[in-house]
Amino acid sequence: MYSLVAEVKSEKPWYYEVSKCAPQEALRDLDRAFKNFLTIPKRGFPII
Repeated sequence: MYSLVAEVKSEKPWYYEVSKCAPQEALRDLDRAFKNFLTIPKRGFPII
């Protein structure tokens, strides 16, 4: 996860203007959301 943040920072110099905690927390939240989506019963794609 941390290598992804480092990779993005090398490509986008404006990324150094924000704290390192914000993108790391966003990646943790995204990871948790995917895990919940795939593992919790009766969660998944909404029925239209």
